[in-house]
Order: sequence, then structure tokens, then C-alpha cells
Amino acid sequence: MNTDTMNRNNIIHKFLLLILIITGCDEKEKMVPLQGDIVGFVSLYNEDGSSRDDHSNVTVTLNEKYTVLTNEIGKFEFKNIEAGTYTITYQKEGYSKYKKFNYIFAGGGVPGVLGTISMIGVPDVTLSNLVIKLEGESVRISGTLSSIKSDHIKYYLHQTSYVSNIDYGTSYSFIAEEQEIMDIISISGIHSSMPIYITAYIESKGNNSNFNYYDYELNSSVNSAMTQLFEPVQVR
Repeated sequence: MNTDTMNRNNIIHKFLLLILIITGCDEKEKMVPLQGDIVGFVSLYNEDGSSRDDHSNVTVTLNEKYTVLTNEIGKFEFKNIEAGTYTITYQKEGYSKYKKFNYIFAGGGVPGVLGTISMIGVPDVTLSNLVIKLEGESVRISGTLSSIKSDHIKYYLHQTSYVSNIDYGTSYSFIAEEQEIMDIISISGIHSSMPIYITAYIESKGNNSNFNYYDYELNSSVNSAMTQLFEPVQVR
């Protein structure tokens, strides 16, 4: 075998050996995604907007997969979370809900720090003896509130039964100053051939934009500092 042939064979052998080394790597030697911790805070407020001393037991969820609770000062922490993009949901019974979308977490040794989220107590109010009557170009709503807190009652109208405080065509607001309500809503601006559905919510007295969020799945701003008083009712 001549020298050129030997050199060529050595090169081929080395090349094949390199391929075997690369392809023969154990799965454990493959790149592992970066992991790290995520830290954040939640501030709770009473229904009138005053701050609470205890901010514990808010459920915080990452992508509906990882869940932790806040402590008394509102702090929460996720451990060993893989780098990625997350949707974060904040919930506690009796309080407004909050969602944060498209949070990009880089992972690594430096914790990801979330801004403080604010949540407010929602009104613990029910409505009984509900009567809804169509009178010409007006809708008359009457009923009895379980308590009076001078909160805003908001009525939402739409052409479908899916009407809500997120999906609606027209809205009206009244202040509930008495336990017995008697509100009249004009529908003169709605074409007579269109059906009308109505629902109502009572809003936290201390509500403001700090408690609202934009839902990128619904493509809508969400005001969750409300309690629904009755399910959608068709009035025409």
C-alpha cells in the first residue's frame, strides 16, 4: 500500500471516528434548558380600595402548570423554572382576577422579578326579586340588593346571549344608593329588528385601572373587579 493510500485511509478513519463520537453522545450530555427562579409580589385591597395588612393565599399559576401561594407580605416564588414565555394567573376567592401575558423568563442564576400585582375585593352582594320589563323603547329593571354599599351597577346589552362585561355592545351605569333598585335603560339607539340581551354587574367601590388587565386571548381589556348580579336575559 503506497503512502498516499495510507494517508487517505487515515483521514477516512479519523472522520468516521469523529462521527461516532458526535452521534454516540449520551442523552444526558445534550444541552439542558436554562432554569432559574421567579419572584413576585401581590398587594390585596379591600372592596373600598383601602390596603389590607394580610396579602397571603393568592394562588399564582404559570401556564396552568406550576402553582404557588403568596405569604403574608404578598411574596411568592417559583423554583427551578425552565426559561421560556409564560402566562401568569393570579386568583383568590372574593377578589378580582389578574392575568399577565407573554412574560419572557431567561433563566440562569439571576431570578426573574415580576412587578407587584394589585387585586381588590369584589362586592359580596346578590340581587333578588328581579323583574325586567320592556316598555316601548325602554327597559325597566327592578329588584332587591342584599346590601347597600353605594357601588356602581353596570348594565351590559348585546344582540347575543353571550353578553358580559367583556363582550357587549352598549353599557349603562347607575349608583346603587338604596336597597331597592329601579333603573330605566333606553334602547332607542338599537334597531327594532335586533334582539336584545341584558346582564348586570356591581363594581367594587375602590376600583380603578390598576386592577384591570388586557387579555391577549380575548383581545379585550378586562375589568374583573365586579360581581355579576344576574345571568343574561333576553328582553326583545
